[in-house]
Amino acid sequence: YIIILNHYPFQPFSKPGHTFLNNGDFVHPWNMIPEIIEAFRKKEYLEKEYENQFYENQPIFVDADFTNTPGNFVCYLGGHAHTTTHFEIKNLSNQSDYLPKQQMLLCTNQSPSESSSWYVSVERLSKSKSSNSFCIYSFDFPERKIYTTFFGAYKPVNKPDFPEIQEISF
Repeated sequence: YIIILNHYPFQPFSKPGHTFLNNGDFVHPWNMIPEIIEAFRKKEYLEKEYENQFYENQPIFVDADFTNTPGNFVCYLGGHAHTTTHFEIKNLSNQSDYLPKQQMLLCTNQSPSESSSWYVSVERLSKSKSSNSFCIYSFDFPERKIYTTFFGAYKPVNKPDFPEIQEISF
């Protein structure tokens, strides 16, 4: 089983903040890694050139044959936005219509000093259990489910029925 850890979420850059990737970018286009993973999930060959975001005329070449590669992709675990959420990776050039969409899970590790961030709707109190928040993940591979629970503050102030345990299928 494959879980990819990354800092920035895989989604298009959004300067006005319409996505969680709103103040950073990759050397490669946002969709390069998800398209490689999609080829892995589909057990197929991928040969593609991607634009190098930082250096003109120095493209990134991908040449990968996954036709006989064992394993199953589970999800991406990331951060950057300092909020707990998850979303499906969409709009890939090689997106499968038959497989579930790839999942990007963002986890919080916020301290009270970050409570003013516009992503954050979880109240933080200094010197209390809610000073920090950590996500705890449990993977049920046979059932293809991810369970997320929390240590510390986790409940958004605008969602009183936010679950203590979240369940995501993969």
